[in-house]
Amino acid sequence: MKNTTTAPIQGAMLATTAALLMSVLMAIAKKLPEAIPTSLVLFIRSLFVLLFSLPLLARNPKTVLKSNQYLLHGLQIVLGVCATLCTYYTYRHLSVTLATSLGMTGALFTTLLSVIILKDSVDRIKWLCILVGYLGTLCIIQPGTINFELGIITALLANLIAGFGAITSKILSQRVDKLAIIVYNTLGMTIIFGGLSYPHWYLLDQKVLFVLACMGALALSANYCYLTALKKASPSFLAPFEYTRLIFAFLIGLVFFYELPNGYTILGSIMIVGATYIITYRDNRVK
Repeated sequence: MKNTTTAPIQGAMLATTAALLMSVLMAIAKKLPEAIPTSLVLFIRSLFVLLFSLPLLARNPKTVLKSNQYLLHGLQIVLGVCATLCTYYTYRHLSVTLATSLGMTGALFTTLLSVIILKDSVDRIKWLCILVGYLGTLCIIQPGTINFELGIITALLANLIAGFGAITSKILSQRVDKLAIIVYNTLGMTIIFGGLSYPHWYLLDQKVLFVLACMGALALSANYCYLTALKKASPSFLAPFEYTRLIFAFLIGLVFFYELPNGYTILGSIMIVGATYIITYRDNRVK
């Protein structure tokens, strides 16, 4: 009974940690020189993630090799490649705050797909809270003041693709170990990004390589936290915790990019945090 009660809380904490790690990762990506192609950045980052995964694989080789869900692994790899390319393009061409705010539409996509595909149960109060959180996001980005550009399209497209990816990860996490998911996904993405970036291969200096290694470590940690969270709670429950990335993005934008939040940003943040708290409180009270 204790494990059943605490599992959603653990899932929420892990999802929030993953959100923090991803916020730091995206901020670092924005700091990289624009001359470095996105595909090359992703290839080297994926390569470092694969290297960091090897010790885990060496300790549990049978866990990975016994997986027979090759079709789902392949689908997750393709979805991951497309979503990652769109996300990195967005963060490298929009401000951190705006890119993260647009990323919050992912919660709606994930919840809708979770209801349609996984038949998750979402009551009216949770729908209302998710809607309030999304309205808070719209309050922050102020759609009427934004020039429609490619970065906005890629942000929304990334969220739709990531929603399918989250559902795929949830199904996989019920059939195979999370280590197998990480290894297959990382290996596949490394191969694909390697092929896409091959025309741009050139010698990078040690400083850039070190930064990319740090990005690899952050990506691996965030992925592990989120996959573990999916083992403990449903995607629809975890989706609102992605809103916490807004708070992290505001702090990072303020400290490193001098992006000052305005009144709309503060109001939207209150709406988002309030909606997330209500969902957490109600679910834990029911448990």
